[in-house]
Amino acid sequence: MCDFCSELSGRDAGEFARRHPDAVSRVAWASPDLAVLPTLGALCSGHVLIVPRTHFTAFACAPEPTRREAEELVRYLAVRERAEGRDLLWFEHGSARPASSGGCGIAHAHIHVVPVPAGWVRPPLPSDPAFTAAGDGEWLDVPGRGSDYLLIGQLADVWVAPVEWIASQALRRWVAPSVGAVEWDWRTSTPDPDLAETVSALRTILAARARAAELSVA
Repeated sequence: MCDFCSELSGRDAGEFARRHPDAVSRVAWASPDLAVLPTLGALCSGHVLIVPRTHFTAFACAPEPTRREAEELVRYLAVRERAEGRDLLWFEHGSARPASSGGCGIAHAHIHVVPVPAGWVRPPLPSDPAFTAAGDGEWLDVPGRGSDYLLIGQLADVWVAPVEWIASQALRRWVAPSVGAVEWDWRTSTPDPDLAETVSALRTILAARARAAELSVA
């Protein structure tokens, strides 16, 4: 069982428990299909992951309702950041094939969601894979289920590239300097001092989202 599956099932919190032995859980919000939790080795304050609760190695392999919910959640967070005078970057390395193409070492789908300051300039897209625009609609349908891929998004702009292989944590390494992160490797980074604050803030934000959704159908 992978680290995320163990952690989300409550069996063993793995690397998270090793780094934060006194913390009960880092899950800030969960639906039947998704969970939101702070990443280990955050590149900046508020850097979180959207993770399917069922084991899929890429969001492109998840059922359509899970893909739509993940897209809506990313969109909500992006619009909220823009309303607060900030912006949002998100990215995924999807391992959709049976054999791993590298990446972070955890073969369980997860979208990184990274708040960035207003006026932040996105670094040029990595030059090796061929990125194409995926539109701002159902972008998790674009990669397909047969190839590994990189996905990068910023509000209404989303780009996807198929990959045969990619170095470990290549997208973390790509974006780290632009957000002022000295450490990009989550394996060797120091324990996350803002974890409890990030969990609390996320719970407040996503509880407000849930209340708004309830009012809209009332």
